[in-house]
Amino acid sequence: MEEFGSERRRGPRRPRRGPPRQAPPENLEVGEELTLRIFGVSRRGDGMGKAKGYTIFVPNTKAGDVVKVRVTRVWARYATAEVVGSE
Repeated sequence: MEEFGSERRRGPRRPRRGPPRQAPPENLEVGEELTLRIFGVSRRGDGMGKAKGYTIFVPNTKAGDVVKVRVTRVWARYATAEVVGSE
């Protein structure tokens, strides 16, 4: 006896909705030092900068700051860093 729905039918493929996928970010290593311009503040109050395709969260900074940071942790699309100097 055959179960209902045991064969999966596939219809024509629909075009993907939404924005096009972005290329993966470049490699960002823990301990790497960068100079960032802080462009905004997160909900938690950390400053946010961008580098190498990552959004980098930096505590104790505000929008408009230009700081030298050391990367402390890296995830798939974002990272955290600490301030090591200012420009």
